Amino acid sequence: MKLKVLASGSSGNAYLLTSSGRSILLECGIRFEEIKKKLNFNFDNILGCLLTHEHMDHAKSVTNVLAHGIDCYMSQGTADALQLNHHRLHIANEQFTLDNFTIMPFKVEHDVKEPLGFLIYDNITKEKLVFATDTPYLIYRFNNVNYYMIECNYDRDKLEENIETGVINHSMRNRLLNSHFEINSLIEYFRFTDLKSCRKIVLIHLSSNNSSDDFQARIQNATGIDTEIAWNQNIELRLYPF
Repeated sequence: MKLKVLASGSSGNAYLLTSSGRSILLECGIRFEEIKKKLNFNFDNILGCLLTHEHMDHAKSVTNVLAHGIDCYMSQGTADALQLNHHRLHIANEQFTLDNFTIMPFKVEHDVKEPLGFLIYDNITKEKLVFATDTPYLIYRFNNVNYYMIECNYDRDKLEENIETGVINHSMRNRLLNSHFEINSLIEYFRFTDLKSCRKIVLIHLSSNNSSDDFQARIQNATGIDTEIAWNQNIELRLYPF
């Protein structure tokens, strides 16, 4: 698998996951013109777009994506919130297949009606990836996962410092605590997760004010797994060689 980061963070999120010449767009939370440019105007091999929820930093271009002939998959709650009605809209309430990918939606927690994460399995390469964002925790443990694309939004100490100094409005505190993954909570999640098959952790959706560059080292030191922060870049995800 290969991951192309189009955008990651509070201002917008969009990623392209590719394997065996076929791709899935994960989120479309930036302007469609930006997506087109970053994909060199080539949509030929995109099988569909997976949408986790309706906030604009994840769904800004969904109507353009649909109009461009790309099937979009999301929960009924997300579709309702976005007021979508389109023949390329698909409600992801059970496992489904897109060419070589088998995709299992799962519930996460966020301040929206029906947010989702996605477990993605490549039937050709036998690789398995968990994609989870905008949630303060995961209630599920997944077996034999090779890659995690997972939110690591903020550090609580840094958040409290920013609130104390007025960088962050105090009214935002509870929302952040209850709707986004904090780094120590993520470390705790991984502590009780079987990582024996994991080869890479990609940290996504870092807060511009409440995160820091040491997140990569902290997660890697805690898990022993190669870890990267999703800046605008290409990330190689591969099982072999170990």
